[in-house]
Amino acid sequence: MTKKKLKKIKNNMKSLDKASMKGFAQQAAKTFFFTFICVYFGYHLVYGENGVINFFKQKARLAKLETELNQVEEKRNKLVGKVQKLYSNSLDADLLDEQYRRTSGKIKPNEAIYYYE
Repeated sequence: MTKKKLKKIKNNMKSLDKASMKGFAQQAAKTFFFTFICVYFGYHLVYGENGVINFFKQKARLAKLETELNQVEEKRNKLVGKVQKLYSNSLDADLLDEQYRRTSGKIKPNEAIYYYE
């Protein structure tokens, strides 16, 4: 082979190497970018402010607050019932007597009072 042919072959190989390296670099950049985007969105899907983990935490918190709300409503309804009984148009003598004795601390000589809630 002549020097001219060897030079031509070397130039072709260099150009092939540059072209293949450029294509490889472009492919690697695309792959890296796509992988980065998938990891970024995957992380925020699971751990983000509106992610799966936070969703289940908020769901548990909602259930707890609903239970607490039901308990407070029951307590409120009991108190409303007691207040209704204290109005003059539906006065309950036993409740009035109980309230008087509780606030004054007075009892009759032949009785004992037991309080329970």
